[in-house]
Amino acid sequence: KLNCHSSDHFFITMNSSSICFFKESNLSPVLAEVLMVEFILGLIGNGIILYVFCFHIPTWNNSTLYLFNVSVADFCLVVCLPLRAEYYQRGKDWRLGDVTCRIMLFMISLTRTASIFFLTAVVGNRYFLIVHPHHRINMMQIIPCGAVVTLVLWLFTFSCTAHILTTSHLIFGEINQTLCESSNWNWIINATFIWQCGFFVVEFLIPLGVILFCTSCMVKHLKRCKDKQGKIQKTINSVICVATVFLLCFFPSTVSTVLMAVSKTLNLCELFNFSSLVFTISLTLTYLNSVLNPLVIYMSSPVFQSILNIKNVQKCRKATGAERRHSTSSPLPVFTRRCTRSLIGWAGPLLGPHTRGFSQRQSSSHQRHATRQNPAAPSLPSGGI
Repeated sequence: KLNCHSSDHFFITMNSSSICFFKESNLSPVLAEVLMVEFILGLIGNGIILYVFCFHIPTWNNSTLYLFNVSVADFCLVVCLPLRAEYYQRGKDWRLGDVTCRIMLFMISLTRTASIFFLTAVVGNRYFLIVHPHHRINMMQIIPCGAVVTLVLWLFTFSCTAHILTTSHLIFGEINQTLCESSNWNWIINATFIWQCGFFVVEFLIPLGVILFCTSCMVKHLKRCKDKQGKIQKTINSVICVATVFLLCFFPSTVSTVLMAVSKTLNLCELFNFSSLVFTISLTLTYLNSVLNPLVIYMSSPVFQSILNIKNVQKCRKATGAERRHSTSSPLPVFTRRCTRSLIGWAGPLLGPHTRGFSQRQSSSHQRHATRQNPAAPSLPSGGI
């Protein structure tokens, strides 16, 4: 635990030299409300996406596995936001102890980094499928290979953030205030501090370069293809949407971190105070990424659109109304079989040949079952909705 006393100015005197010092603003209660809104929206969005992954995706590939891990990381991050909001609501005064502080900061850092890495993996996987469809990497589009990549990414992310658990992050401020921060720019800069700030910048810049490169190549490749039904343009829009959300959520905090480091080194205290304020506010944007990722997944995946589309559910209900009235079996399984078969049949070509085979087998099996139960019962075409 460290003692850190501030003044009304932007610097303090230590060893006869002026050191820039950031005085906390009065935005903490506002940021607390923002975090609670992000918590509610993120919990609902990621909960729905995880539910669809667990109960409505019949066949998985590497891209599906990476997106699932993105949702898991985002869900774990938004679960930590109420603790952060309570901390801000008290004016940055942590009262839950050292261990809880370490765990919260570690989980936020771990899940945010994991979400970035897996989102980058998704973009890279789509890049090879679209731009280089005959590359050797595309021969590894099976779950065992994706599971190995997933394990490596989680282990690497854990190794880069595990140091947060090893040291205390409680800092005594003014008027009996106890801060809980992973890095304190007002105190002595050591090797751990440099590693945290450097990793915070690098974990954005490298994925940003990969995402921008893959996005530009995919857009150029897709624009050369003929688009008679507008599907290619939708794919281009979804690819651009992923890059835009990533840039919007992480660019401000990264730039402000660099400005804080430069201004503190050169003792530009006004610039340091301004960039520190921007950094504090922009951290809420990094959490916003976990709120927007479910929307990005929905917009970029026709499979999720077909499953979560209310109109499709209504059509399923109408199409199965007659069979529910005349069937001797339980109406719930009949409805589930009809809707699942229709949605899978519609989205089968988008998931791959394994799903198309699954859809055809399920369709023929259920048609034979319906014929035995009620020969006059109508059947939906296997093509789906």
